[in-house]
Amino acid sequence: MDSKVVSRELWKVVRPVLKGAGWTSFAGRTARRFSDRRIDVVNFQSFNSYLASAIGTTTYSFSIRLGCFFPAIPHSGIKVKQGLLNPAEHHCQLRYTIHKKFSQPECARTDVFYVDPKGKYLATVVEAVRQDISTEALSWFRRFSDMQEVLRTLMEDDESMEGTWGFGAKPSPARNLYTGYVALALGKTPLAAEHLRQAALSPSYACFRERIAAELSSVK
Repeated sequence: MDSKVVSRELWKVVRPVLKGAGWTSFAGRTARRFSDRRIDVVNFQSFNSYLASAIGTTTYSFSIRLGCFFPAIPHSGIKVKQGLLNPAEHHCQLRYTIHKKFSQPECARTDVFYVDPKGKYLATVVEAVRQDISTEALSWFRRFSDMQEVLRTLMEDDESMEGTWGFGAKPSPARNLYTGYVALALGKTPLAAEHLRQAALSPSYACFRERIAAELSSVK
């Protein structure tokens, strides 16, 4: 088996689904969809030999990670291509892992789609991925097309590796930063100011303090 074969078979069935839903960028194992307020990311995460050995899988296997990235939230270290930010999945403020719905005796982990060295599972895995992207993935992205739902999630929900994660525990600096800027985008200035003040106190965001101070001055 060859990882290039796996990638080719994945994109053969997944690309039409994503293109039909507005995804326009496909590079390596990552697809992106761009809109005014966010960038949606789908990534098929592969494993190097060390990690594959550690988790008991193969280098041909993969995980499916989804992410929503909000450019209005301060960020750094993200590549720009043709004038567009190209965040990786790990840059996203909201993240999600698709878990497989079928059993694979060789790999019990539900977050790993196992592909064996001879490729006997490949057709089954690829069809399962097509179904999961068509239903679960697109449904998750639709949920966060509503910025009010983004704000509600940040305000109320706990992170869950079985659900949406990546936005930090309450009341972490990350949670405050994200909540502040999403509230600001929705015109909820008192709420935004409350959370931005808390974020500005964190050493983690010292590099953003000047920008946060400017935002706070503008909403007074």
